[in-house]
Order: sequence, then C-alpha cells, then structure tokens
Amino acid sequence: MIIKQKVYLVLLLSVICTYHVIAIPNLEERATLEPTAKIIGIKNDQYIDEFGRQRFFRGLNVVYKGFPYYPKIDAFDPVTSFAEEDMKILASVNMNVIRLGVLWAGVEPIRGKYNETYLKIIKSIVDKCNSYGIYVLLDSHQDVMSDKFCGEGFPRWAVHAEGAWSFPLPIGPAAIYDPVTGLPDKATCERVNWALLYLSRAVNIAWQRLYDNYEGLRDAFAAQWAKIASVFKNCDNLLGYDLLNEPWPGDIYHNPFLTLPKVNTRENLSPFWDAINTELRKVDNNGIVVFTGVTWDLFGNDFDHVPGGPAYNNRSVFGYHYYKEIRIKPPNIDFQVHLEDIGRIGGSSLLTEFEAAYNNGKNLPGILEIIQAADKYLQSWIGWQYKDFFPLTRQLPGDGLVDPVSGKVRPDVAKTFSRTFAEAVSGNTVNMQFDKEFKLVYKIDPSIKKPTIIKIQEKYHYPNGFIINISPNGKVEWKKNGNSILVSPIKGVNIQNGEVITISIIAK
Repeated sequence: MIIKQKVYLVLLLSVICTYHVIAIPNLEERATLEPTAKIIGIKNDQYIDEFGRQRFFRGLNVVYKGFPYYPKIDAFDPVTSFAEEDMKILASVNMNVIRLGVLWAGVEPIRGKYNETYLKIIKSIVDKCNSYGIYVLLDSHQDVMSDKFCGEGFPRWAVHAEGAWSFPLPIGPAAIYDPVTGLPDKATCERVNWALLYLSRAVNIAWQRLYDNYEGLRDAFAAQWAKIASVFKNCDNLLGYDLLNEPWPGDIYHNPFLTLPKVNTRENLSPFWDAINTELRKVDNNGIVVFTGVTWDLFGNDFDHVPGGPAYNNRSVFGYHYYKEIRIKPPNIDFQVHLEDIGRIGGSSLLTEFEAAYNNGKNLPGILEIIQAADKYLQSWIGWQYKDFFPLTRQLPGDGLVDPVSGKVRPDVAKTFSRTFAEAVSGNTVNMQFDKEFKLVYKIDPSIKKPTIIKIQEKYHYPNGFIINISPNGKVEWKKNGNSILVSPIKGVNIQNGEVITISIIAK
C-alpha cells in the first residue's frame, strides 16, 4: 500500500438493428444465485472460468496487518470485521473479489511449524465468501518486511540483518527497543515516514538475504506457499496466489543499480519468483500465480518470462499498483505499459491496489478516473482497502465504503464502486464501458453453454428502471436474476462463432 508521501530511492534520484425492453426496478440487493464458477486459467489476456467464459473482477483489499493477522469474523464491526455482514455489503454493490491478507507471520510464526488454526480461520473466510459469489486472491502481504522494522509481513525468525548498521540508520537515529517485546518502540516507528524505512541499511540487507536464500530463507518462503496451496487449491472461488506484496529490490547500498527494474528483475526478483513457483506448483499446478515488480517500474517491468517460464503463461498474472504519486502518469497511459509487458512475456495483468480511501469524498474523482481506465483496457481491479482494520504503515485513513463510526455504507462511494460491468462474457470481449450508458461489445462463442452475466445496481444507477438494447436483433435474450442480467443465445437460432453482439443498458 502506497500513500501520498511514499518515496522510494529511485524517485529521489529522478530515475525515472436493435430492440428495446423496459425493466421495472427491483431494489432487492442480492448476489447472483448461480454457483461460483472455478477460474481455470488465462486466455487472450483474460481470466477464463470452467465454462470457457472470460471473467472480470471488481473488489477491495482485506488485509489485517497486526496480530492475529486476520479480521474479526464473528460479528460486524465498522473498522475491524470481515464477517458475513461485510460480505453482504460487498455483494450488494456488485463487488466479486477480495485480496485477502495471508501473512507469513501468521502462517509460520515458528520456523517449520505452520499455524493450522490461522489457516483454518482464513479458509473459513474464503468458504463463506463463496456463498456470496466473492472470489479471493490470497496475498502474502508485507510493508517494510516485519515488525522488527516497524512493519508487518514476515515472521521475526525470517528477518536477518546481523552485521548491519543499527535500524533505521541512516534514515534516522538508532532505534530504542521496547524491553518487553524486543521491538522498536512507538517513538522510533513514528519518527519518520514508514515508507522511508525501506532505505535503512538493515532492511536492505534483510531483503538481500531473502533473495540469496541465506539460511534457507527463500526455501522457507516457498515452502509456506506450498502449504497455503495445499489448503486452498480446491476452493471454487480461489482467484490465485499473490506471491508477495511490493517487494523491495534487494540491497541497493551494495548494488545501487538494483533500483533499476532491468537490473532487479534479472538479479533478484525473477529468480525469486521462479523458485517460489517451483515449490507451489508441486502442490497446485493449475492455480494462478500473481507476481509483481518494484512499484516504480514506470517504463515496464523488464521481466523476460513469467514465473516458471512460458509453459505457465496460461496460469500467470502480473499484479500491479497504481498510486499517482509514484506512477506519475495518468492511469490510462500507465495501464498501457502493463499491457505491453503482458504482450511481451505472456499471461495477464491485474490491478491489485489503488487508493480507495474516502478522504471526506476528495478521493472519489480520482477513484472514478482509475476504474474508468480499467474498463477501457479491460482490467480487473482491487482497491486499497475495504476498511482500516489495523492501520499499521498507513497515514491516510483507509476507510472507504463503510463509515468507520456509523458502520453504514456511504452512498457516494457505493455508487462509484457499483458501476455496471460484465462479470462473465461468453466469448471474447471487445469493449466495455460505463459512462451513464453501459455498453458491452463481444464476439460470441455459441459453444459456451453458460450465460454472459452483467452486474447492475438499481438503487444507485437505475432507480427508475432501465432499458436494454441488443443488436443484432433476434440472436440473444436476457433475464434478470437479483443483481444480474443473464444473456443467452435464443434457442433454435443459428449464431456463428465470433458474431459480434452489442448490449447497452440505459437508465430511464
């Protein structure tokens, strides 16, 4: 997660024929009643479900950064819960994915001993999400690596900075440590912006030792992913495995050229992803792996293959973040860069973070700009984040959709997030956009027996009903099911493979 003040070394160095149907509004807010279709791979740059449909995702992060590394699950709370009521809220605004934090510190707090209780609780969240049509991307989240560095993510035993300057030198004076916890005290952690702690010498050495497999650390990280995969691989609503959030490039003091994406991908990140992929694939050879580069790869990620090589192109996704203070370029231009990368190395791409905090409504125009660009480039997205939960390594309040005091859904945020979109497309999507009028253009594949699904939210976008236009006439028909418009070929009608279908939905 990146905030406005987040600064990395590279930036300091300046690196870088039609029929009409009138529908009566149904204000009942439900998820689609169809069973969740398993995502089986990537084709033509898009997610594919078990029925052959392209799938698109809209959602928010659910990452609890402090112990016990999972949110409150037994009852709703405006700030700390992700219980069944929260899932209902997301489903009511047509969100169909979460990026769920599964922190290494929670999975393996003691080396070689996996926390089965933790994994069981995380799996209960995944399973309950399935009841609401919500997919889950499992995220090994970190920010500044560990609580040993005022952050979160890695267990303490996995952080080795022996021989380094005292943390957080040279960014600030040596830490004062809490005599009970043995961790840097609150004053130390609040002395400088948390993101600048990445520039401390100790943090750089700890990251490089992970990449170098010092004392088997890389092997241990890979093994915990294999353990995670063994628990979740059969979940129908598993979207994939996000291997590591915002990795630091390594020891930039020893090798300053690691700040350059072309160097850090070759020297550290690409070999690291290959190693993790190898272990994970021993357990789940079919799941989707999400890998990433450094957050400042403004001109491309410079990978030359997906984790494991071209054989895994149909099971690999490049995850990226968009925070304008770091990415600099407008989202539509930035997204083009990622698509060019995917065209070069294969796989697909997914926007796994962008600023989705409410900030007294000031962020809504920026949020809208990002998700409109995502529509244009057919990108699925996951905003940061659903609630504040445990706001470590955060300065801007993280609440967005739910008011942290009243616990009620903010209507203006709900309207922004619940924009009409095609969740499933029975063919190849050509164009999808929503600017007052929703428009979907796709090349139909009549061999796919399941319907195209368009998610609508009548309360915020169609309070007086809507009109559906479909061309050409007499090829497909639609019916409404909860928040879903289901579009299927008309029985007995001859439809050619690749025939273009255009659907528009207009508010009355």
